[in-house]
Amino acid sequence: MTGVYGSFERYLSLTDEEVADARSVRDFDPGDPLETIQPREVAQISALEIGKLISDDTHKLVVACEVTSREVYERKYRKPIWPELDSGITIGIGFDIGHHSAADFETAWRQWLPADQFARLAETVGETGDAARGLVQGLSDISIDWQTALNVYHAFTVPKFGRMTANAFPKSIDLHPHCFGALFSLVYNRGPGMKGDRRAHMRNIRGHLIEGRANRVPDEYRDMKSLWSTRHSGLHKRREAEAVLFERGLHERDRERAANMAVAAAAPLSSRPASSLEAFRADDGPVLEAVHSGDGDGARHPEVDFASEAPARIGPEFESNNAW
Repeated sequence: MTGVYGSFERYLSLTDEEVADARSVRDFDPGDPLETIQPREVAQISALEIGKLISDDTHKLVVACEVTSREVYERKYRKPIWPELDSGITIGIGFDIGHHSAADFETAWRQWLPADQFARLAETVGETGDAARGLVQGLSDISIDWQTALNVYHAFTVPKFGRMTANAFPKSIDLHPHCFGALFSLVYNRGPGMKGDRRAHMRNIRGHLIEGRANRVPDEYRDMKSLWSTRHSGLHKRREAEAVLFERGLHERDRERAANMAVAAAAPLSSRPASSLEAFRADDGPVLEAVHSGDGDGARHPEVDFASEAPARIGPEFESNNAW
């Protein structure tokens, strides 16, 4: 998509240094660990339903910022790395072992790794910063192929961080998948915490969504760049790409609304649902005006079965549907 809403892809051509930078910020607030207690309605959203909340373009963004592409992953990121700063040992598509619990690591990786490799990597749980840097060389014989990395990302990372996103940002599940996806990318990079001066933009985003001002969210992404110096170009590009993706979601949601209203307006009065008849009363001008307001809010997702699902093994056929 081009024009005033831009193309987020142009921000995803990152150098090696920028990729390390874009994935290195794990400034999770110690007071808000990953094991955040979630409201029942969020905790019980199925993994399948969480996946539907996130657009394919979001996954392109995350993959680009964490490993660049499949080709580059196979060449440079198959082995465990330490992305610097406060990161831990990182494997797969940005899975930072140092910032996950032992239970999380077991759930995500045990079925995918040989027992000895799993055991050695499990010893790095909770190790971050310089402690993790000192461990990475001793793990250089471990290699994780692209399909395994992709399987863990979709079976574990997406549902876990998707629920964190829904929990951190009330009403976010009502947004377009581009918008929810931009929030997902942010939470995957920075965590869901809201405490402290460095989290002011996160709190502002939460407030905008609660108050129905989703059109103000992209500015918070851009203002957030001020947290890091200009030498952190990878992080700046990631925040800009997230802002543009969110804007695309607002635009797409407005287009969907306008199209639905146009169809309803063209239908014979006798065939319109009661809700449509109400919305198109002659004195109801503000309803049409709201279509183009860019507030980004949409109707709640249809009812779904909230039965919990265990992460399922994803077969090779999955990759054919996800060229990125």
